[in-house]
Amino acid sequence: MTGKDLSVGPFREWYVSTWIKAGDNSSDNSFSKTGDSGGLWHNGIGIGTDVDLPWYGTTGLNLLATYKREDYQSSGEGKWDGYSLQWNWFKPLHFFENGTFVSYQGYVTYDFGADEIAEDAGRTKDSLQMYNGIYWHNNSWAIGYGLKVYNNMANFDDGSSATGVTQDTSGVGHYFDIGYKF
Repeated sequence: MTGKDLSVGPFREWYVSTWIKAGDNSSDNSFSKTGDSGGLWHNGIGIGTDVDLPWYGTTGLNLLATYKREDYQSSGEGKWDGYSLQWNWFKPLHFFENGTFVSYQGYVTYDFGADEIAEDAGRTKDSLQMYNGIYWHNNSWAIGYGLKVYNNMANFDDGSSATGVTQDTSGVGHYFDIGYKF
């Protein structure tokens, strides 16, 4: 963007970072206060950087302001409400003679400062997710397992009944994935 080297220590590249987080509408309108199905659509814009870290290599780090276009009918909809700090990595662990490899890949997302949403019953100012995956890769496929740890997912307080349904928004999730590389 500037044509100048702005690297400082382990911070290599700087860029404008954008992000979209979208979630399905609930078919039974369980997220709605009005009878309309509520959904999730957040946009973020901020600053990003590539960070060189021991063992991990180059990782991505972003800090974004969050606009909540849709947020399950919360009072934060249609407003800039909160921030998101995101870190992601992709670390090859072992290369095989046939050109395939196994990687450790994942992310941490910490959403914070959602003051508007926090005013709603059963909602929180912050949310944390961490995904840790082990994947086998070849030129066309990635197959793996991921362990996700989360706390107050989507800014719902774990155990609250903010939508009329008890929220289970903190815990551990297991993912078995097969992905085709286009």
